[in-house]
Amino acid sequence: MDQPIHFRCMEGFYDPRITPEIWNKLLGNSSTDVIFLTWQWQRAWWDVFGRGELLLIVAERDGQPITIAPLYADEGMIFFVGSGCSDFLNFIGDVSDPYVVGEILALAVRMTPQFVGLRFYHVSIESALSETLEQVSEQQGWAFYNEGEMNAPIMEMLKFPAETLKATQKRKIVRAENWFIANGELKTEHFHTKEDILPHLVPFFEQDIITRDGTSAPSPFISPINQLFFQHIIEDLSETGWLRFTCLLWNDSVISYHFGFNYKGSYLDYKASYDKRFAKHSPGIVLLKRMLLYAINEQAHTYDFLLGEEDFKNRFATNKRQVRNWGLYPQS
Repeated sequence: MDQPIHFRCMEGFYDPRITPEIWNKLLGNSSTDVIFLTWQWQRAWWDVFGRGELLLIVAERDGQPITIAPLYADEGMIFFVGSGCSDFLNFIGDVSDPYVVGEILALAVRMTPQFVGLRFYHVSIESALSETLEQVSEQQGWAFYNEGEMNAPIMEMLKFPAETLKATQKRKIVRAENWFIANGELKTEHFHTKEDILPHLVPFFEQDIITRDGTSAPSPFISPINQLFFQHIIEDLSETGWLRFTCLLWNDSVISYHFGFNYKGSYLDYKASYDKRFAKHSPGIVLLKRMLLYAINEQAHTYDFLLGEEDFKNRFATNKRQVRNWGLYPQS
């Protein structure tokens, strides 16, 4: 006979019964196992962007967690921790049981004064959570809305090794790389630890701010809080081995930066910048080539371009993943 399931709100990210190791182990058994749901990323996001009331709700059977819902409530709305700066979000653990998900959300609602609704960003359509949320909404009498969707192009490197290698030999890339080689010294440096990455952080911010100044999409690093978040991520993830920071140097000057991750064999193209003085020679695409070769060397199975369908992503992608934003609201 199954043991009864108990639901409780954790004592923050340092709950003694849910250690980082327990959290990440449960994540490893989840349908959506991504860096954005790790204990380290979630804690860093909350430390920097957290507002309102933190609601880390866990469902436990026989003292063991089966589902963790990293939530917070702000002005009557309930969101995922990580909403903003995180490309994929979800519950952690089993999300297929409407009873478990329903009880978790009911507890979150009871803990939210003047409850208005729930808004869950960037849920993969491959996750069972979407169907479960619809069932829970029907049971609770809530309205259930699809509030938008986005695609995330990926290159399936392990599945298409020949195509992956061929992508690094595209004419435009080779032409751009050859220009830099013919006119100076071109080299690449890869860093994995905070000691090596942090000295490059301010130049990385400044390069992106200058390049995007006056455009329709100014740099997020204009905001000090976004700079602080990157610093937290680097410090908090330094011991995990997931960090990947790359510099493309030409004549000893950095003409392009890349900040990303290798999480369990999936390379995440999180943020890149380039020196706009060399824009016509495409330093960013040269750096991408070298990142792909580095990922191949590390035997990565996927190169993940994350959300957004910029032209360069679609030129390299072999597939796309889709996320949706779900809104759940009490019927008035």
